[in-house]
Amino acid sequence: MKLSMYFLSRKRPHALTVCLSSYIMNAVNNAQIEYIVIIDEDDDESIKSLEETKIMFRVVYGVNLKILITKRVGYPKLHHYHNLAAVHFTGDCLLMRTDHHFCTTHAWDTKVRENIKPYKNEPIIIHQKGNNENVWWATAWGVNRKWYEVSTNNGEIALAADVGIDVWLIRMAEQTDMKVIPAGYDMISMQRGKEHATKIGGLEYQLPEDELVKDTRIGKTQKTSDPEVREQLIENLKRWKTEN
Repeated sequence: MKLSMYFLSRKRPHALTVCLSSYIMNAVNNAQIEYIVIIDEDDDESIKSLEETKIMFRVVYGVNLKILITKRVGYPKLHHYHNLAAVHFTGDCLLMRTDHHFCTTHAWDTKVRENIKPYKNEPIIIHQKGNNENVWWATAWGVNRKWYEVSTNNGEIALAADVGIDVWLIRMAEQTDMKVIPAGYDMISMQRGKEHATKIGGLEYQLPEDELVKDTRIGKTQKTSDPEVREQLIENLKRWKTEN
């Protein structure tokens, strides 16, 4: 079973290298893991760092990083990055990580495969959060190939419709009666802790469905979510559930 994992980072090359190293060094079968890194085209620091570190990972561990360089769209369009990864992943599942995640479990990839293998033929969410986090959703979410195929109708629509996809995926699973499966290994967050849930409101916090956010760095107003796309994703999952 091939795992695809993509990493988001911006102008934090050291943190990205530490994060990537923790996963690559703790994996037992890197030949069956696709590592994807998504970088903004104006992030010269990360691009330069990756040019150097990708050689190390290839020579020492046999890992060929797949680096996707894209136009910067900013946080209000964060789902653009998720959808870019979804278009390019080739594995049996897609796992999202950011540069503040640090894997602490040897053979983490074996544990993920064991946990999700029984659900190969049904759409599932793969849930993961740091041991030092108490938020209720998966801060490092994942979906299997079946979820992608069913929810997007084999890529006809986008996988992610919201900035807060980690929250919305859990809600989508609840609304469609789909399973949420733990990844099964341990990791820590290098920048989040118990205070994080309090700051954003914890369980009662509601993400805006169509709030307009002004991103002054790119000079235009953008939506944080696309409710129409989200509703279609949910409808596709409900239809599959009814038919199966």
